[in-house]
Amino acid sequence: MVIEIFITVHDECNLPSRSRGIYPFFLYWLKNLTDHILKSDNDVRRKRLLFRSWHRGTRELDLLLGGFAERYLSTFSTNQLEVYEQLLEFSDLDIYHWITEVKSVPAFAQSEILTLLQNFKTTV
Repeated sequence: MVIEIFITVHDECNLPSRSRGIYPFFLYWLKNLTDHILKSDNDVRRKRLLFRSWHRGTRELDLLLGGFAERYLSTFSTNQLEVYEQLLEFSDLDIYHWITEVKSVPAFAQSEILTLLQNFKTTV
């Protein structure tokens, strides 16, 4: 029974005939599994960041960050998601002042995401 299931699943993977066997099948399965886990982790992360962007505490920042997140989060890479997540750790007042350019952005907070956010505010 197990062998029949293995052969059926193995044949459905469309592996080249020269690479048939248990080891290539396992590598194929493992790669697909890790790709699925990484994709689902980023999806969960995007949803969490979208919620955090819309629920900051001040309505002005909610509108700026929420609209920005809706437009750009789906296109962000894993590294960009991490940078955006770090940006959300700053206080609302600091982020608002940096976006509106009331205060200059310190070197430790400067990023391409913040620049994109500053350019986005002009389209709102």
